[in-house]
Amino acid sequence: MASCPVVGFPFAGLSFPHRQHDDVAYVGTFLTSGYIEDQHNRERCVQRFAALQQMALSPANSLELIAEAASNLWPAA
Repeated sequence: MASCPVVGFPFAGLSFPHRQHDDVAYVGTFLTSGYIEDQHNRERCVQRFAALQQMALSPANSLELIAEAASNLWPAA
């Protein structure tokens, strides 16, 4: 399962072992939530998630950016 704000709302891709059930995407907003079972729309969510993953900083670079931002908030004494 993967989760991220794909298009302004939470998204989780759910894959099932043994292929007894098709994969689904779960989406939720403050008004409603539900499952996307349509293969085309589910794939659109998965593709957007993959695109966001590619754009994201690595964990090490994320920590470096956070540390740099924090050091600018509190100057050394």
